[in-house]
Amino acid sequence: MDAALELLRAKPERPLTMRLLATHLGVDPMALYRHVRDKRELVAAMSDRALHDGLRGGFQRSADARTAREFAAAIGRSLYEHLVRHPELIPIVASAPTTMTSARYGIEVVAGMVDAGVDERTAMTGVNAVVAFALGSALLTAVPIEPLALIDADELAATLSTEGNHIDAASITRMLSAIDVYDFDAGLEALLTGFLGP
Repeated sequence: MDAALELLRAKPERPLTMRLLATHLGVDPMALYRHVRDKRELVAAMSDRALHDGLRGGFQRSADARTAREFAAAIGRSLYEHLVRHPELIPIVASAPTTMTSARYGIEVVAGMVDAGVDERTAMTGVNAVVAFALGSALLTAVPIEPLALIDADELAATLSTEGNHIDAASITRMLSAIDVYDFDAGLEALLTGFLGP
């Protein structure tokens, strides 16, 4: 698994294959199958480790949390920061199947929310939303946005007005300029307010 992560870091533009991993390790591709059943199992194990490492910091930070909001924020921020530090893990976490291990991590986070006073249904919904937000935010942070100067605000405003939206070009220009300033904490706070209230 360490070699697969090393390979992803070294060659992020290349899709991970068992053959590529075997070449990287200097072994016959069939040798890998003594350790994992298939690529799906390897990806699941890599995702489990990424979630473990990302959530571990959240549990450490949340030790002093007094509210469900503080607990959820610590978990979300920790996962986001881990994925931003290791962008090669974003597609792995996004595409991996759910395993018993990843389900256990999720249930531990839900249990932490319940311990902080949130009902189970709200905790489950909130945890799923926070994890999805952290993953999506890490992707936005890791992948550069195409130059916004290429977008013609007048043309976009005209297109939107034909669809019944009345947004002027100046407003579009302001909105597009705000995209360059991504504020994870503001987005996380808005999300937490949505499911926990103000």
